[in-house]
Amino acid sequence: MTTDYLRLLDRYDVPWVQLRTAHPGRVVYQDDVQVVAVPFEYPAAWPLTQRGI
Repeated sequence: MTTDYLRLLDRYDVPWVQLRTAHPGRVVYQDDVQVVAVPFEYPAAWPLTQRGI
């Protein structure tokens, strides 16, 4: 579900990050293959890698 949103962000040069973790934070969307979450702490708890820049 988020793939189309990420393509839109890329089209308009809006930075976003991808993170793989066992502790995602507050989950705001989830399906069988992906999770979108807001971190409990930022940036200390999440080792982020920038994408789409």
